Amino acid sequence: MEENKSNETEQQNDKEKLLQNQRNSKNKRRPSILISIILVIFGALIGSGIFFLCFKDKILTSNLDNVKFEEMVEPEQNNEENNNVQEQVKVPEIDLNINGDFIKSLYKKVPVNYLVQAIYDDNLTAQVDLTQKEKMLFVLDNMRENKEYEEMDFEDVFEKSSMTYDISKVQKYTIADVEKNYKSVFGSDREIDKFNYLTVGYIYGYDEQDDCFYGYTYPGGGGNSFVYRTVLDSAEKNNDGTEIYLYDYYIKAKENYTENSNRKYEIYTYSTSGSSIGTEEDRPYSYDYYIYDNVFNKYKGNGLVKFKHTFKLDDTGNYYWYSCMPVIESNY
Repeated sequence: MEENKSNETEQQNDKEKLLQNQRNSKNKRRPSILISIILVIFGALIGSGIFFLCFKDKILTSNLDNVKFEEMVEPEQNNEENNNVQEQVKVPEIDLNINGDFIKSLYKKVPVNYLVQAIYDDNLTAQVDLTQKEKMLFVLDNMRENKEYEEMDFEDVFEKSSMTYDISKVQKYTIADVEKNYKSVFGSDREIDKFNYLTVGYIYGYDEQDDCFYGYTYPGGGGNSFVYRTVLDSAEKNNDGTEIYLYDYYIKAKENYTENSNRKYEIYTYSTSGSSIGTEEDRPYSYDYYIYDNVFNKYKGNGLVKFKHTFKLDDTGNYYWYSCMPVIESNY
């Protein structure tokens, strides 16, 4: 009996030792399994990252090809259309004879009249330096001088009671004609302003309903305090014919009075700045405001400054006025 109990006790102890060893063995394996799992996950993340970095360009390109193919093609088509437009604009054959029709018509685009004088200054004056009012008045005044309008009876446009003075005729300037002239002078990408423009004794009134300018006289006005003249000297172009340069002189005469009330006529080479380059005792211009040739020739080599006008070719094959600058300083 005692031997059996002793055997049972020994067996029980062996069983407990075995269970304890199993527990210890399991406890030792648990950390290694957890670490292995973490290492596998970490390795998978690193592998995915490396794969993405290596093949991201192909992945992104594949996605763009599938999703944005039409949008990517469209700009290429637009570029081809722009290239076709540029190819269609051929540089015209240019006759640089200053007495020829082409240069004469180009010279008429120089924006100067009694209201627009600023371009003949002692600095470069670009198109952007002119106000929109100056540009519009230059174009409208040229159209008026060239009779580019439809003359209408006043009663067909306005009610007689709307005026306190008598007007019999009104000139109609269509927007299409105004835009055509404006773009010819200042470039195909320029736009007109539809406002009312007042000049000496004349109004260009924009009519929104008829979408045109109606021009008519009004009481008032006045004369000019000076007389000016421009004289074309020469013409040239750049190598590819996309720019044309016209050279001319500007001379201005202004009547002044001395302390003894004697008349003097000051001569200027700039329109808006600088002192006079000479004084004339006798009137240097005719009654129709034309400065005499002998006066111009006198100062051409004795104080007058030569100016350079730049004309550029736009996308319609038209040369437009771009800038004016003095190129020969006065040594007076």
